Amino acid sequence: MGLIVAIYVYANYRMGTLRSMGPGYMPFALAVVLSALGVIAAIMSQVLPPQDYSGRELDWRKVVPVALGVLIFALTVTKLGLIISTILLVVISSIADRRFNFKHSFFLAISLCLISWVVFVLLLKMTIPVFW
Repeated sequence: MGLIVAIYVYANYRMGTLRSMGPGYMPFALAVVLSALGVIAAIMSQVLPPQDYSGRELDWRKVVPVALGVLIFALTVTKLGLIISTILLVVISSIADRRFNFKHSFFLAISLCLISWVVFVLLLKMTIPVFW
């Protein structure tokens, strides 16, 4: 599937160069990387012995906060801005950790806000609202 996407993107979008990327550069690169990972996973599944997964259950206490954090980020980033949405994402997702510590989560959130602001607003010049 990834190779089909890569071929389609390569045929229909301008690729550009590494210095001046066109609209097809990242989708093409992503399709190639995901295709390579799929091939590696398929080979590994045939080479390695099967594992016993009985007794392993999905821990919903970890899944729900992470999914909820991502959903809230997606719903609030345009209304509340990048900074507040990132803080909400990190703090809500951190609840999934058994050793949840609000102080550590807050420092992680502030760090990710700074990194996100530098990468997306300053370097990539994306028009994301930083604050509401």
